[in-house]
Amino acid sequence: LDSLPFPAYHKIDFEDYGRMGFVPVSRGCGFACSFCSASDFWGGKKVERSVKNIIQELCLIESNLERFFLAYYSQNCDKSIHRFCSEMKKERIDVPWESRGTIGPLSSDFLETVTTASCWKLHYFVVSGSNRVLNKVGTPFAVEEAVNVVRKSSASIEEIEVSLVWGFPFATIEDFYETVLCSTTLMSMSNVEVSMTLLSPIPSSRMYREYCDSLRFDRNFISKLTYPLGGVISNYQELIGLVQSY
Repeated sequence: LDSLPFPAYHKIDFEDYGRMGFVPVSRGCGFACSFCSASDFWGGKKVERSVKNIIQELCLIESNLERFFLAYYSQNCDKSIHRFCSEMKKERIDVPWESRGTIGPLSSDFLETVTTASCWKLHYFVVSGSNRVLNKVGTPFAVEEAVNVVRKSSASIEEIEVSLVWGFPFATIEDFYETVLCSTTLMSMSNVEVSMTLLSPIPSSRMYREYCDSLRFDRNFISKLTYPLGGVISNYQELIGLVQSY
């Protein structure tokens, strides 16, 4: 990836994009979630740019940016993110940035490392509040671990965004209840935002191939349980009442 030229930034007016930058770091994904096509599309492989190459691009555009999104897919304890933060400080790049975090072990100094390097927001894709669903789609973590990672991160990072999905073709109403209850647990943390979106099967994903003959789209259906949910639901009965009201 380091051999690819940087975009023609001299032809871009960053004001048109709110002075926001997007810096890709890798291609492919180390996971193989059945609802996602990334692993299959890239042949199950993942390649990353070098930290040096990423920093060179940032040095080229930092004066035009108020913030940037670092499209990073590695584990939170991966050494490359530590090297990236170290180089950010070395080059005195003081532009606030956000990135994707991975549900997994948090190294003891990860959160301190990224916050001191101007990281202000992390995005976590928790997928579901049901361990049965997580196991079915192939995510390598449990709900309890995900909640713990978000809680630890929220104590250090200015803002956390969590994504949840509902509407898996094999999911039960109990799975849905567990996902909404998980969202309320996460939203009880003061600086955590939760988005809960309806599954849209990607045609090249394994899940689509498995269920394509039974999937149907109802154009009259519009979800009223889309982000933000708001409020805190403490038990199933409250949740059932909420669902019935819609």
